[in-house]
Amino acid sequence: MCITMTPPNNITIIKHQLKRNWKLLTLYCIVSFILSILYRSFIPQEGDSASDKVTCTRREVKLSPTILSPPALVSFPGSGSTWVRHMVQQMTGIATVSVYCDLYLYKHGFPYECRVEKAKYASLVKTHEIGRVKKYTRAVLLLRNPYDALLSYFNFVKAGHKGHPTEKALRNASAELFDFSLNWYMNLIKETIEQFGDNVHVIVYERLRDNPRQELTRLARYLDVIIADRDLTCAITLAEESFRRQTKNKNHHRMLEIAFDWDKMAVLDQAIRDAERMLEAAYKRKFDLSGKSRSVNDQAGKDDDLPEFNEDIADKRNRDKHYELVY
Repeated sequence: MCITMTPPNNITIIKHQLKRNWKLLTLYCIVSFILSILYRSFIPQEGDSASDKVTCTRREVKLSPTILSPPALVSFPGSGSTWVRHMVQQMTGIATVSVYCDLYLYKHGFPYECRVEKAKYASLVKTHEIGRVKKYTRAVLLLRNPYDALLSYFNFVKAGHKGHPTEKALRNASAELFDFSLNWYMNLIKETIEQFGDNVHVIVYERLRDNPRQELTRLARYLDVIIADRDLTCAITLAEESFRRQTKNKNHHRMLEIAFDWDKMAVLDQAIRDAERMLEAAYKRKFDLSGKSRSVNDQAGKDDDLPEFNEDIADKRNRDKHYELVY
């Protein structure tokens, strides 16, 4: 018996091909969707923060196994040296030391705080006094605008590392310490230039605060260390969480108004100009030490109970009082 096969007609063939293509298209869409999720999970997209994609844990800090040539970290108290030290430790893994012994810092992330005899194995040597680092050959000079530097120092004197003083305590600190503190601030710049000459890397606190990645990269080059991008990101993230006194802008302006009257503000503005001139003469480039806090004059002018600031009047007040600082 002969069996004949009827060939499929064109409609049957088309249906079969459509069904097959539909399955392939569905599979393609599913795979593409999964791949897009995986891509976004592992590759930072535009607008994403690198720190949002990295899980940071605090590094164990050790001394270098080989002898280094660490620079002195020179700063006026309240200029952010603890913050800088923490970032350097976290991005390099190498400890910093101090010519002082602050037990609070020793217990909070600075295991070699009180071990200045280990300085040659450290990345930085903190000091607020040039006389204590005469034997070093280079320096990192950390400068904050004097409005905020002095205010932070007054806060520290009256309330410790992370506290906030009462208004009365802040007024008393300013009355007792203003002249002494500003002379210290200015002399530190002058003595650093005289002691270390061209072997100085200047960090302006406000630039570091606004662009930490760029400024820390420059510092790493000066320290002659190679830093992984992840370590840089984590150094910034961890330091922000731990070692900066948190103050709202409104409270900050109020504290500045309490600490500095018109006479003191005029003296601070003149000190800023003098400090910038010293640095520009020494290093042949422009410096801006005014910081955002210099706008306290503008902020105060907006308040109904405060007179409009007039620099000529303030200067005349100072001349009448024979108010002069010896830097």
